[in-house]
Amino acid sequence: LGPIIVLAKMLMQEIWSGKTDWAEVLSTSCAMKWRQFLADYDSINKITISRWIGFKPSAILEVHGFCDASEKAYGACIYVRLQYEDGSVRCHLLLAKSRVAPLKTVSLPRLELCGASLLADLIDSVKEDLKIDGNSTKFFTWSDSMIVLAWLQKPSNTWTTFVANRVSKIVRQTGTECWRHVSSKDNPADLISRGVRPQDLTENRLWWHGPT
Repeated sequence: LGPIIVLAKMLMQEIWSGKTDWAEVLSTSCAMKWRQFLADYDSINKITISRWIGFKPSAILEVHGFCDASEKAYGACIYVRLQYEDGSVRCHLLLAKSRVAPLKTVSLPRLELCGASLLADLIDSVKEDLKIDGNSTKFFTWSDSMIVLAWLQKPSNTWTTFVANRVSKIVRQTGTECWRHVSSKDNPADLISRGVRPQDLTENRLWWHGPT
């Protein structure tokens, strides 16, 4: 439900940045957004999530991670792709995470890099929790930012401290070979970086199953 939750995170940050105290009335803008969020909330009941991702020991397993950022938030999501003996393929959302952008202004490419760093953390988590090793399972990490992909292809000491620290961390966690470019329209992480209303997420194939 990350694309829905991030809407609430953005609203909370807007309230904090406006320095609204606990006992104060919300601004008209924030109050309208909160009422809209509440009005949409019941639509979450229409969302059903399968407990089984389709895994079978005989299937060929791939893990695909996507990351993206907007001016308000950044996020990452991971999919499991399974190819069966009969050639059929099933792809299923495994997990996702979002964070709001810092109140201090950060450029969009740097926020995209923060999204890539978050994805690297999620990949680490999947490897550890599911006991998946990189020898038997292929990992692919996708970004629609050509700047981020360029940063990852050069030694970290080439860049400024902000970029260098994150590039070093990402490369240590994932390496560089698995990073690839995805178009923005095919990037499901775009949904978690911008937010989606519940009624628009229910049948959203890109979010639940990844790009075709």
